Amino acid sequence: MARDGHDGSVRVRPLESFQAKQKIPYYLGISGTSAGATSLSLNLVVVPARSKAEPHTHSEFESAIYVISGRAVHHWGARHPVPHAARMNSVAC
Repeated sequence: MARDGHDGSVRVRPLESFQAKQKIPYYLGISGTSAGATSLSLNLVVVPARSKAEPHTHSEFESAIYVISGRAVHHWGARHPVPHAARMNSVAC
């Protein structure tokens, strides 16, 4: 990962991906480790078409999904009853 910046800003550029727990490509981005963030984790995950992640939680931080292309459905709540759909260039959070 390359890290640079000036005047209090930090620019993080992942140089390679690794296999996430969900078995999809994951690129590290902004976090406490990479940028000194205290309440933010912002990473890039590439989800192949017609695939899905296993149910899981992000208990240490809030999460949002920004869809670059295609469509994503994010479920949350007890046993995931509430679906939130996001299309290209939109956010589900």
